[in-house]
Amino acid sequence: MKTKPSFTALIGGLCLCSILVNTLLLSFLAIVNHRASAYKQAEAYALEQVVHIQDQLIDRFRHWGALMSYAASASAPFMSVEAPDTPHLQSLFQSFMDAESDFWLFYGCSNLVWNQPGGYMVYNDGHSPRADYDNTQRSWFIGAKQTPGEVAYAAPYISATNPQLTTSISMNVYNQAGTDLGVISADVSLTFLEQMLKEKTFVPGQEMFFLNKEGIFITHSDPEAVLKKDFVTEFGLEAYRNELFSVPQFSVMDKGRFIVSVRIPQMNWFFVTTIPQAVILAETQQFLFRMILISSILLVLTAGVSLGFVHILVKPLRSLTDYATVLAGGDFSGTVPDYRTVEAAGLSQGFNTINERISALVRNITASFQRMRSQGTELEQVIDQSSAATAEIVQAVKEVDNVDQRIKDEAGMMNKTVAHLDDKIFALNTLIQKQADQISSSSAAIESMIIHNQDMEAQITGLNDQILQLVDSSKTEHGHIAQSTQAVHQIGEDSSNLAEMNKVIGNVADETNLLAMNAAIEAAHAGNPAEGLP
Repeated sequence: MKTKPSFTALIGGLCLCSILVNTLLLSFLAIVNHRASAYKQAEAYALEQVVHIQDQLIDRFRHWGALMSYAASASAPFMSVEAPDTPHLQSLFQSFMDAESDFWLFYGCSNLVWNQPGGYMVYNDGHSPRADYDNTQRSWFIGAKQTPGEVAYAAPYISATNPQLTTSISMNVYNQAGTDLGVISADVSLTFLEQMLKEKTFVPGQEMFFLNKEGIFITHSDPEAVLKKDFVTEFGLEAYRNELFSVPQFSVMDKGRFIVSVRIPQMNWFFVTTIPQAVILAETQQFLFRMILISSILLVLTAGVSLGFVHILVKPLRSLTDYATVLAGGDFSGTVPDYRTVEAAGLSQGFNTINERISALVRNITASFQRMRSQGTELEQVIDQSSAATAEIVQAVKEVDNVDQRIKDEAGMMNKTVAHLDDKIFALNTLIQKQADQISSSSAAIESMIIHNQDMEAQITGLNDQILQLVDSSKTEHGHIAQSTQAVHQIGEDSSNLAEMNKVIGNVADETNLLAMNAAIEAAHAGNPAEGLP
């Protein structure tokens, strides 16, 4: 037999599925929103951090620029074309070195090659360049000439005399008449950039780099990559190269990393930071774990509440089911209690109403059955009485048959007697013949009556069978009783008639016997007259 699911299981399963689907949907939406929020938060924080570093670097560059502007103004009186004051320039340059720790070399020159007529070059430490050194072809010199009145920043490089990352800042020197006297420059150590980037790292796995305008690393944890390797190539971001180096700010999520970059216009550098996607989503993962944990707890609690609620809802149905089973067993004495809910109370009232009506119907059926049983008993008594009467009628008919047989036997004997005495009573033939004719007539009447009695016996036998059938069917067909009773009455009347006829037959027989005896006496007298004399 196929097992049917319970209503509790169906409702409970439906509630649990609904809760689970809603929980999963809400969790999915929450996770998607949280991921998006995490990306935006990481982007905003990274941009804030990058902009902060950019501002710090720009402030330092501005400080260097202000210092170079002051140095250019202070150096102008000592950089005469005709006779430069080398000792004062050297002393002045050293004072600038002492004022700025990032400077490791400060120098100035005329607009001519330093070892050509009218040319010179002064260093803060007093050393002289190589004989083949052409100051007019150096990047710091060319940059200053290309940006008159402004500070020029050379591309970073590794100095031969000081093997560390260096950049040069330079500026033209003008006198009060506006005559171009030459260029001053300072070699600046960029080692502070690495330290600054380390201090600004705020998440595990984050990397920050300074890039030149071509995308080459200016800073890198691997010294072999500095000024040699390309950031875009190393991180597989060729698809973003043009956009990365053409906009002031850029951000993208690719290759499992979140990448943000900003341009530093003073140096035409780019500051780039990369954050692993797993780090950004770490909080999301924790949020997901907490969400799953909370959802599981809520699911268990909700499932318990739902099952309890379903149990409360199903309890009346179970009670009604049990009560229906009791009703099916024929016990109508109990009632269903009233319940709290409107629907359950309606079912309870309906079951109680059905119980009352079925109980009333059963009582009516029981009373009707008792009445039918009583009437059946009475009918059986009537049938028994009818059967007894019928048996008496049959017995009477049988007795009539015996009388008829005796009559026949006596008639035979009488015939024999008459034949034996025929010779003796020949004289009385006429009288005897008349009597014989009368006897024949009586015999014919008797035979007819016998035939009629036989027909009557057959009818009585058939009537007896009908009465027996009536006994068998009297419990279901009470209407046949009247017909049976009428038939019995008819049989009684026929029996009465038969009794009358029997009396007639008896009388005739008696008269016949008397006549026969008289005839015999007469015949005896006629045949033996002498014997009758005294």
